[in-house]
Amino acid sequence: MSNEYIIMVFGDMEAQYILGLSYYRGEGVEINSEQGVYLFEQAANQGHVGAQYYLGLCYYYGEGVEKNSEQAVYWYEKAANQGYAYAQNNLGSCYAKGDGVVKNYKQAVYWYEKAANQGHADAQNNLGVCYEFGKGVVQNYQTAYFWYLLASANGIEKAKDNMDRIAQDLSPSQQIEIQNRATRWFGHNNGR
Repeated sequence: MSNEYIIMVFGDMEAQYILGLSYYRGEGVEINSEQGVYLFEQAANQGHVGAQYYLGLCYYYGEGVEKNSEQAVYWYEKAANQGYAYAQNNLGSCYAKGDGVVKNYKQAVYWYEKAANQGHADAQNNLGVCYEFGKGVVQNYQTAYFWYLLASANGIEKAKDNMDRIAQDLSPSQQIEIQNRATRWFGHNNGR
């Protein structure tokens, strides 16, 4: 009996997910996106958060399955509701673009905020954009600057450019206050 057969027969969702990743990425086996999707579906239907997220990616980009934004949103939402930050950010982006769902910036902000508060750098930048331009929230340069600062500190280069762009609308004392707030945020969130 092959390991793949044992995994599928016994329904070990973690093993299905790991083997699905192997096929999806071509790690230790030849890339086979269709087999990856099949294994992700097996694990996702048992509630595996990572498999749900990757299944969403597969549907979103049409890898191993026909591109279907509505199905991508379905699987992102499953993973997002379990607290998976990457899925929360992607779901927020779907709402911001109206991709697979009706465009809804308030929902985009809701999901970006969940991911951003877990330290997801792209979500932090995305949330900054929402606050800078008043998309789904009241426009607030101080809050935008705060999220851009966090995203920049977490390695998002465009966040630095975004932060520099709105810095001219903030006083030096406001910038210092926001930097202090960011320092407290990092101290609180890195201690978990």
